[in-house]
Amino acid sequence: MFLLHKPSASALDNILQKQAMLGPTYHEIGLTRNGNYPASGYHVHQVERCLGRGVETFAQAASAVRDWKNFSMGWITLHPAVPAIVENADLIVCAHHAMIWSINACRIIYVIDEHDRESKRFGFGYGTLPVHSEQGEERFLLRWDAKSDQVIYEITAFSRPNSLLVRLGWPVAVLIQNQFRLESITALSDSLNTA
Repeated sequence: MFLLHKPSASALDNILQKQAMLGPTYHEIGLTRNGNYPASGYHVHQVERCLGRGVETFAQAASAVRDWKNFSMGWITLHPAVPAIVENADLIVCAHHAMIWSINACRIIYVIDEHDRESKRFGFGYGTLPVHSEQGEERFLLRWDAKSDQVIYEITAFSRPNSLLVRLGWPVAVLIQNQFRLESITALSDSLNTA
C-alpha cells in the first residue's frame, strides 16, 4: 500500500486488525530460520557484519534488537513503535521514499533464542502479509561463538514483488532493500557504540 501522506496511528491500527485475520502471502513460511531460500522465483538477499567481540557485546546487541534499534533510520517508522518480538506478532513497517509512504504489514514467523557456553543466537524472522509491497521473508540474526568470539549481525531474505507497481519498479525496490539492510547494520552498530 502506498500513500502520499504519513498514515495516522488509528489508520495503522485498522490495517493491523484486518491483517491479523489473514495469512502470509508466500508458501515458504519459516524457510529462512536455518538460512535457507526458495529454489527459484525470488530475489535473495544476505548481508552480515561483525559488530565486535565477546558475550557482553552479544548481550548488548540482543537488547538493542529487542528494542528495534536495528530499525532506527530516519525514513523508517514502526507500528507499534516497539513491537513485541514473539511468534505471530503483527507489525507495520512504514518507509518514507521522497513523497510516498510505503505501508508494509508483517508477521513474526519465528523467534530464535539459543544460548550455551559455546555459542549464542538471537533473532527473528518476519513474513509479509497482504498489505505489503513485496512477498517473502526476512531474518534478523545475531550470533556469537566461543571459537571466534565475534558477534555477527546477519540479515537474510527472499522477496518478490506483490503488485504491478512494485514489479515495474523492481530494480529501484531492490536498491531500497539493499539500502535498508546496510543502514540496519549501521543503526545497530551505532546503538552499541553509544550504549
